[in-house]
Amino acid sequence: GQSNLQEITVSDYISSGGIFVIPSNFWIWSDSTSTPALIIDIPCTIKNNGYIIGKGGTGGAYSPSGSFSFTAGGAGGDAIKINSSVSNVTIINNSGAFIAGGGGGGGSSVAIQTLLIRVCWRWRCWWRCWW
Repeated sequence: GQSNLQEITVSDYISSGGIFVIPSNFWIWSDSTSTPALIIDIPCTIKNNGYIIGKGGTGGAYSPSGSFSFTAGGAGGDAIKINSSVSNVTIINNSGAFIAGGGGGGGSSVAIQTLLIRVCWRWRCWWRCWW
């Protein structure tokens, strides 16, 4: 059988004007938000029966330093990129198939909870802040 593929370019598998078929239950995926799972660099037809999946963004982070700093989650990556110089591309996404860009990473709530506890401590009501 075939193996799932990571970060591929269509011209490595078919010639210009050809048909690239992704079988059922087959994954084409990326592990980088800056590299799409599938790069289309030639005129072609894509028949998707499987899954083309971009990388999800990194989650937010919390730094317990005195400034209570935290970062938002990162943007997710693209599932498909069609090079700007390419035309005559057809994508057929058949029933049960998925094309999904990576979702953005979630934010951090730890900094907010820590801030509430410290504010309550300063007001000497820390016993009322626990929930």
